[in-house]
Amino acid sequence: MSQTAITLAFEQWKASQAVTGEAVLLDEFVFANVPGLEATKPVDRKETLPPAAQI
Repeated sequence: MSQTAITLAFEQWKASQAVTGEAVLLDEFVFANVPGLEATKPVDRKETLPPAAQI
């Protein structure tokens, strides 16, 4: 089963864009192969981008 989550970093960035009235343009998406990732465990919203070698 796949999961999705909005990270805390994105949530904070989005809030700062709203405060300043700047537009939010979602024009990038990252696919990564992260070794040892367990798809059945809850998503950690504190996660950041994986190393470039995994993207």
